[in-house]
Amino acid sequence: MEADAVKRALSTLIRFARTSRGAIAVEAAFAFPVILVAFFIAAELASMTITMQVTESAVSAALARFRDEGELGAAAESDIRQGVAAYSFGYIKPGDVSRVTVEAYDSLDAMGNPGGSGEDEDEEDGAADSFDDAYPAWRIVVVVHKDFITPLPRMLLTNRKDFTYRCERVVAYFPKVDDAGA
Repeated sequence: MEADAVKRALSTLIRFARTSRGAIAVEAAFAFPVILVAFFIAAELASMTITMQVTESAVSAALARFRDEGELGAAAESDIRQGVAAYSFGYIKPGDVSRVTVEAYDSLDAMGNPGGSGEDEDEEDGAADSFDDAYPAWRIVVVVHKDFITPLPRMLLTNRKDFTYRCERVVAYFPKVDDAGA
């Protein structure tokens, strides 16, 4: 009895191997996981790109109000966090913005030369220094964490469930050019 079952199974395997249906099934079994992984990678990259673009746009829109006012107050960090969430069309939630840092500087020169006096030895008069110091600058860093949309990054890369995007902006004011004096 067992010999008949073995012969039938063997003949079925041989017949399956000789038909093109069997070859297509085997090729599909090998190709499907590769195609699925490629789709997941494309979806994750698209999600990351959308998150980066939406974050950049939302940060710019949130900072536009501060540019008009000319000052970043004490509540700037929470205002920027809420502004990023508001200007992202619901894509970025306030909880996705993990950190907002606002650093104030007396001028662009002070930002580029921490702890320095901001004076160049080549300058002949001190008028340019006082002119540059009259315009404050701020360095704003916004860090956004967004969850992955597929399980692939957790399975292949790390145990993290999200990726991090850091957006950095410098807001400074330049003197208005006086057309009458020029």
